[in-house]
Amino acid sequence: MNISLKYDYPPSVDNMYKKNKQGRIYLKPEAVQYKKDIGLLAKSAMNRADFIMTKRPIRLTIEEHIYINSIQDENYEQDIDNCVKVLQDGLEGVVYKNDKQIRSLRVKKYLRKEEGKSYRDNYVYIYITDESEDYNVL
Repeated sequence: MNISLKYDYPPSVDNMYKKNKQGRIYLKPEAVQYKKDIGLLAKSAMNRADFIMTKRPIRLTIEEHIYINSIQDENYEQDIDNCVKVLQDGLEGVVYKNDKQIRSLRVKKYLRKEEGKSYRDNYVYIYITDESEDYNVL
């Protein structure tokens, strides 16, 4: 099983959560919507590939494509692992039953300069691969 997705760069972990008046932390509506969108995109790719949710070990590869054309863009650049959790959570219950099934996680970050592009144009590629043949219990 191989599925690949391309989507907008996710919200920063710092911008995903908010405290209510009682001090409880909750997920902001934008982050909730992002997770839903990733899930819908994955479901569509799975339908095209005639694939159903797996309970087997998987490999998740994330490629971050970040445009750095100005000081503002450089200030917006995030840590390499900042986007990982929201992507994992958005795929959970759609591609795999639980993100504990991820046996291999690889994150790559590409900084790019392209005229007319800014941090608002950042995007991610997500590759999901069935790893059950490669996975051995020691």
